[in-house]
Amino acid sequence: MTPPIDSPPSRRRRFRVDALFTLALAAFVALSAYRAWLTERSLAAYLDCSGCLVRPVLAQDLWLLAALVALFQLARSVGSRRLAALPAVAGAALTLAFVVDIGVQRLLARRLQLADVANYGDEFAAIWSVLRPLLAQPEGWALSAAAVVLVLGATVAIAAAAAAPRAQGRLAWGVVLGSALALALWSGPTWYLNRGAYENVVAINRGNGMTREYGPETIRRLQATPAPAPVCEPGLRRRSDVIVLVVESWSMHHSRLFSGLQDLTPAMDALARRGSWYPDFRTNGFSTEGGLAALLTGTTPLSGIRHGTIMLFTEVTGDFHRRLRADGVGVHFFTSGDMEFTHRERWLELIGIDDAEGAAHPAYAGRARGAFGAASDEALLQRVLDWYDRERGDRPFFATVLTVGMHPPFVPLDGADPGERGAVRATDAAVARFAEGLQRRGFFADGLLFVVGDHRIMTPLGSEELSRFGPDAMVRVPAFALGATGTPPGPVRGDFQQVDLVPSLQYLLDAKGCRSFLQGRLFGAEPTPAAAQLYADPMHYDQVRARVAGREHLLVLDGDDSRWLGAAPDPGYDLALEVARLRITRDRPPPR
Repeated sequence: MTPPIDSPPSRRRRFRVDALFTLALAAFVALSAYRAWLTERSLAAYLDCSGCLVRPVLAQDLWLLAALVALFQLARSVGSRRLAALPAVAGAALTLAFVVDIGVQRLLARRLQLADVANYGDEFAAIWSVLRPLLAQPEGWALSAAAVVLVLGATVAIAAAAAAPRAQGRLAWGVVLGSALALALWSGPTWYLNRGAYENVVAINRGNGMTREYGPETIRRLQATPAPAPVCEPGLRRRSDVIVLVVESWSMHHSRLFSGLQDLTPAMDALARRGSWYPDFRTNGFSTEGGLAALLTGTTPLSGIRHGTIMLFTEVTGDFHRRLRADGVGVHFFTSGDMEFTHRERWLELIGIDDAEGAAHPAYAGRARGAFGAASDEALLQRVLDWYDRERGDRPFFATVLTVGMHPPFVPLDGADPGERGAVRATDAAVARFAEGLQRRGFFADGLLFVVGDHRIMTPLGSEELSRFGPDAMVRVPAFALGATGTPPGPVRGDFQQVDLVPSLQYLLDAKGCRSFLQGRLFGAEPTPAAAQLYADPMHYDQVRARVAGREHLLVLDGDDSRWLGAAPDPGYDLALEVARLRITRDRPPPR
């Protein structure tokens, strides 16, 4: 027999359910306040004001809190535990997305995007390698405790609400719901903010132009409009060994030479001064995968690709890597990180690099590991020198080397100091020893070392950095070349970018070099920037940055209705149509 609704057992049951849900909401409020602090830390530099983002963030999260209360009320109203499972599952999904978004923002200065979940959601080992160091700190303990209380507390309370008396407490929770909605409307002016800067995790994942497909009208225009013809010129046909050293997260503000700000990479700065360095260099993507796609295929990895994965970028300018192999050049890839992450080993095979090694190589056995299971950059670069001495053979080679040590959360390895500064200094010292080792071996007599950051580091942008570089600060990285480039030493001015590398090496090594209108040439007596450059926007996935004649332009992706904010660039062709061409040719499920 069911006790009457006003019986002591019923009242106790209602009290326990209400208390548990109240505790979950308290955890939600605490985490929302933490998110407001993270947002202020990450983005306040853009606004040059303190506290401008707190109220919008809290107001946005109140919509989610109101949704939780509504689910709680709904579960209580149905009076059936079976039916209450539906709002309970919805509450679990909502709270889990909320806490994961905060974790992504804390670790990578990004927001949780469904496209990223699809790309990286099954990379459990890599995710754990990045998350584990945070969980070993008091901050991580507190965040984990609050997250568990919120997700489990809200889910269990909503599921159990059906067994509590339906009439009791409804008015009180109705007042809470109404108050949350009223306060959510009190967000203050937000017209000056991009919504991705402050909106809640549900709002930022609403459908937008990033996912809208192009229609028949755009397809017809593309078929009727051939792409601009490539630029071809006689190559230098040098018989050079080439090493492309991709330094994880090396950013402008780390370098006194490139930014005038911090002096964390004096050794790499000194190497750059010995060769040709590119003070206006930009990344075309905003992740390691995007950086590698640009550097090793010569293709711009635009945001907004529906399947958003590096596996879509397998067409290489001039089929560069296979052409090298056909000419008797060894083509190699070295890293100390996980080669299964984002299907990297398979992707390298698809672009023509089938001699690749990573964390599983015996050279790293028994060594301490950091993010992505990687040994220290010192160990990686020593491994490359050992390979150079014992395994490279007599034929010329092209090798890409990808470091990992400067990736957040900056796990200190081999005695390095903790934190970002310690990680950057450790990598800088390792690169210096690597270059010295190559010098002793006579590599620079006819060899080329090209050093470049894969993307700006995933930490908040500072006000000085923003002031120095303006709106494209998030896509600026250092780059320099040392050795047989045919380029005069010193600063090489111009808007150069990652996708320029493959056609530049083709020009250097082959009898003829060809590049598209979106690619420049880094090497030779007169380096030449591309007529137009395109960059995926790291903060706004539905936008593409373009740079033409030294001016910035912004394209909002929206299928056939894609539009420029402000005046459209005029490089001599319809650049928005060429963006559509780049995206449509890769808007398909990736190969496996």
